[in-house]
Amino acid sequence: MGERIGIIAGSGAFVSRILLELKQKGVACVVVGVDGETAPELESQVSAFRWVKPGELGKAISFLKEESIQEVLMLGKLRPALLFNR
Repeated sequence: MGERIGIIAGSGAFVSRILLELKQKGVACVVVGVDGETAPELESQVSAFRWVKPGELGKAISFLKEESIQEVLMLGKLRPALLFNR
């Protein structure tokens, strides 16, 4: 198995550009998409993908562990109100 990295993806074009660059370098991306923030088209561009709702950090961590991910990046914008509102 080659190099793999976990990514928690927010919104914005930056996310797609970095995913493309990593893919070109042979890095497999395992992505956690945040409902209401992450662009749906990212789901088809990566090795593995899981949607989570804001506040479901445990679900995101479990998915990344299932995928044997050791390193995680946070890319893109996440609205603070989305993260801190109940």
